[in-house]
Parts: sequence; C-alpha cells; structure tokens
Amino acid sequence: MKSSFLYSATFAVGMAMLATGPALAQPKATTPTTTTQSQTPPGQSQALAQEDKAFVQKAAESGHMEVEASKLAGERAKSEEVKTFATLMIKDHTAANQELASIAGSKGITPPAAPSAMQQDKLKKLEGMKDAEFDKAYAKEIGVAAHEEAVKLFEDATGALKDPDLKAFAVKTLPKLKKHLGMARDVEKKVSG
Repeated sequence: MKSSFLYSATFAVGMAMLATGPALAQPKATTPTTTTQSQTPPGQSQALAQEDKAFVQKAAESGHMEVEASKLAGERAKSEEVKTFATLMIKDHTAANQELASIAGSKGITPPAAPSAMQQDKLKKLEGMKDAEFDKAYAKEIGVAAHEEAVKLFEDATGALKDPDLKAFAVKTLPKLKKHLGMARDVEKKVSG
C-alpha cells in the first residue's frame, strides 16, 4: 500500500514536470518593454481631446470651490436660507465631483482635488467674514456668480466635448446647475434686502 502511494505520488510529480517543462524551458524575452505616449491604451488620457481635459479641470475646480465655500457657510452664515442652500450645494456638488472623478479616472486622468488658486483667494476673503456680511458675499460670489460661470462652462461643453461619457455628464448636470442658479438668485434677493 505504501509503495503504491509512493508510486502514484512520483508519477503525478513526473507528469506535472513534463506538462510544465516546455513552458519552463522557454527563454525569457530580452527586449525591454517600455510604454511611450503613443502606446497609451485606448480610453486613457491620450484619447481625450485638449478641450475635454480642460473641461475636466475647470469643472472639478468649480465643484470643489462650491463645496468648500458651502462648508464655510455652514459655520459663518447667519441666514437660514443661506445655510439650507449651502447644505444642498455640498450634497449636489460632492456627488457631481465624485462622478466626474470616476469618469476622468476611467480615461486615465486625475482631476484637480481642490479649487484653483484664484478660487482659493475668493475662499480666503469669505473666511474673513461672518453673519450678514458673509451671507451677502456668499450669495453673490458663490451662489450666483460661480453658478453663472458653471452654467456657461457646462452649456459650452454640451456642444464642444468629444468624449461621449464627459458629454453625457455635462448634459445630465447642466439642468441641476441651472436650478442652483435660480435658487441662488432667490437667496441673494433675500439676504441683500
């Protein structure tokens, strides 16, 4: 019984060696494999037009500014309308930022994770304000002005983008941005009066 087991085990090992022997004996490739810009797989960053890349950057920066400014509104605003609007902006723009990052990531692009330098300057000005002064500045600069810029960016993108996924994102997001702009104008009227 013992010799039968030993024979079976030896036979199995031998068969395994025969089966893998030719694969093990194959010489390794000696030519180096390098990836150049022209060898980037389809769907990677090279496949995106420059306009598409610019849209990803501007949309991401804009979305991050909305979120950061709205977080400040939660701390510094006096008006309940501003606080309610800011809460919605955090929710909606965080979701849009995540969706854009996912689409961009699938194309081999990492979008900015923060507002632009100019937008950060606006945020610093807001940080120095509170109560009614903050409410007016937030409603005007972030609520209305930033959404006017975002609506224009997304309107232009719906006609200009080449990538179908980015274009679909712009088309889907534009109505929400227009709704935000209308809400922002209402909030601005309430806090400016």
